[in-house]
Amino acid sequence: MADTDFAVGHAMAVTQWSRKLAVEALKRTQILKFIGNSSDSLIQRKKELNSGPGAKLTVGLRMQLSGAGIAGDGTLEGNEEALSVLADSMYINLLRHAVRSKGKASEQRVPFSVRMESMDGLADWWAKRYDQSYFGQVCGDDYTSLGTNADYLYSGMNAPIDPVGTSDTTSVYYVQAQTSEGNTYTNQKILTLADIGGAVTKFKTRATDPGRPVMLNGKQVFVMFLEPNVADDLRENTATGQWLDIQKAAMQGGLVTGNPIFSDALGMYKNVVLHESSYIREGEATNTTGKVYRNVLVGAQSACIAYGRGFGGNPFEWEEELFDYKNKLGVSAGCNFGIKKLVFNSIAHGAMIVPSWTAD
Repeated sequence: MADTDFAVGHAMAVTQWSRKLAVEALKRTQILKFIGNSSDSLIQRKKELNSGPGAKLTVGLRMQLSGAGIAGDGTLEGNEEALSVLADSMYINLLRHAVRSKGKASEQRVPFSVRMESMDGLADWWAKRYDQSYFGQVCGDDYTSLGTNADYLYSGMNAPIDPVGTSDTTSVYYVQAQTSEGNTYTNQKILTLADIGGAVTKFKTRATDPGRPVMLNGKQVFVMFLEPNVADDLRENTATGQWLDIQKAAMQGGLVTGNPIFSDALGMYKNVVLHESSYIREGEATNTTGKVYRNVLVGAQSACIAYGRGFGGNPFEWEEELFDYKNKLGVSAGCNFGIKKLVFNSIAHGAMIVPSWTAD
C-alpha cells in the first residue's frame, strides 16, 4: 500500500508552512488592523512593486487647491490654478531570518516538533519586527543603539527621519509648554489630557500639510500611541477632568465596538483614540531620573508599506533545508518589504511625536 507523504522540503509542504507563517505572524502584530489599501488608512499598503521589478517606490501627494475661484460671469480662462504634487520615495529590500536544529538526536529529547517551534519562533520574530519597523519610522528613531545598520533592519528597510533637531518643528509637540526633549526631562513633565488636545489641534491646523483623520463609524478620528508607563501616568492622574473623561468619551455613541481601530484601545479623548505600545521609542535626552518617550499622534497615511514581486498575496517566503546528511533541519523566513513614514516637503505627512517624561 502506498502512503501519501508531504515530507520536509516538499514543494507543497513549503507552501503550506509559508501560509501558516503569514497568518500567524501578521495576526500577532499590533499594526495589522491599521493597514489598508486606501490613502485614508493609517498605514497605506502600496501594490505597485508586487508585479514588477524595482526596489524604489515613489509616493505622490496632491495638495489641496487654494484659489478663491471666479463668481458670476467673471472670466475663468486664464485664472486656472495649477495642481501642486509633492513626492516621497521609499525602498524595499529582502529581510530574512532562520533557525536550525542541532540534529535528530537532540530533537528526540524534547516533546515538541522543531519544525513547529521554528514556525512559531519566526512568526513571533516577524510580528515584532513589523511593529518595530513602523514605530521606528513614526517615532523618528534610528535604532543605532542596536548595532550597525540597525536603522534599516529595525525600521522597515528605510532610514527613519528624526523631526527633533530638524526644520520640521510642526511634527513635534512638547508637553506642558516645554521647548525640547531635554526640557521635558529636566522638568519631569508628564503627559496630560490638555497635551493630547493641544497636540491634535497643532497637528490638524498646521499651515503646511495638516494631519488628516481617518473615519471611525462616520466620525473623524486620530490615533495616538502611548508608551505603557506614559499610559500609566494618565490612568493614575486623579485630577478633575483627566482619566475619567477618557472613559466617558470612549463610550459615547457605542464607538468601542465594531471597528478594529478601537480594538484594545484605552479610550478616546477629543476624537483621539488612545493605544498603548511597548515599541514607542525613547527620546534623545539624558538624565539620571526617569525617561522621555516619543508618544506619537498619527492620522491617514502616517506610513506606507510595500512588498516586492511575488510577496503581495503571501508576504513571506518559507524555505527548508536539510544539512549534514539530512540530520539537521534548517528553516528560514524572508520578506521583501519596506515601511516608511511619508515626508513631503520636509514635513512628516501623518505623524507627530509628543515626547513626555515618565518616572520609569
